[in-house]
Amino acid sequence: MKKTILSIALIAISFMTFAQVGIGITIPNPSAALDVTSTTRGLLPPRMTQAQRNAITTPAAGLIVYCTNCGANGELELFNGSAWVNVVGGEAQAGVSTVFIASGVSKVFMAHNLGADTSLDPHTPVQGIHGNYYQWGIIGSVADDTTSSAAISGWNTTAAVNGSWSDASKTVNDPCPEGFGLISCKVFLAKL
Repeated sequence: MKKTILSIALIAISFMTFAQVGIGITIPNPSAALDVTSTTRGLLPPRMTQAQRNAITTPAAGLIVYCTNCGANGELELFNGSAWVNVVGGEAQAGVSTVFIASGVSKVFMAHNLGADTSLDPHTPVQGIHGNYYQWGIIGSVADDTTSSAAISGWNTTAAVNGSWSDASKTVNDPCPEGFGLISCKVFLAKL
């Protein structure tokens, strides 16, 4: 009886030590704890808003979720042990779009116009996403989408000082949030 119990225990331990779970496959890959195989279906991770994701207490490094209101149209994110990052490797955040330019090359842009209501979907055409109008070289907005087509009150008729907005670095007059800036078409094309 003792030999039978010992044999069963050893077999059970060996299965637990080398066990892999396979879904849709008979022999799972030995390097994977979970091997999901399908040619007609995908893997669907938990879907949640950024607020719900942020409410996860003590997320484990490697935790994966799909944030429905992050990026331009939602994005797959993982917790790297200290911060949520998108699968491209950039900082996970709502209100930005990652645009893939070429193989292995991507750029991050604001998804909303300056001054727009960032709680709104930037892809739904409503007045709140239009944002503000800025005069070149001036930090404050001079109008918004509700301003009449008459002369704009507060328009500065004095030309801005050269370098008020710079391609090379953020200036005190640059109205963009930290991490973003205004660049010329020439510089944009050179960065592609």
